[in-house]
Amino acid sequence: IEDCDLCLRLNPREAGAFVLRGSAYIAMNSKREGLEDLQQAILLKPHDPAILCSKASAEVLLKQYDQAILDFNKCLELSPAYARAYLGLGSAYMNTGNEPKAIEALS
Repeated sequence: IEDCDLCLRLNPREAGAFVLRGSAYIAMNSKREGLEDLQQAILLKPHDPAILCSKASAEVLLKQYDQAILDFNKCLELSPAYARAYLGLGSAYMNTGNEPKAIEALS
């Protein structure tokens, strides 16, 4: 996290540093801080499906399933072959109790 902080002090528009720091926060169970960093990365690179998918995955961890579903779908609009987004979408739908949509996402 300290290295990412340094990187962002030197270049506050480095989306990759926000992604790395956000992922580190999530791994340390600081999910809100992680999600905030991923949101900052998306502001810098709004059309990056990997960043959007990471944000949606964090939203699943925070039980923000409806927002995660929106973000996974947006990711799939940007990159229809992004397998990780289908897996996350299926997981988000399962967590909302929508088994048919979960199966559809995973099929």
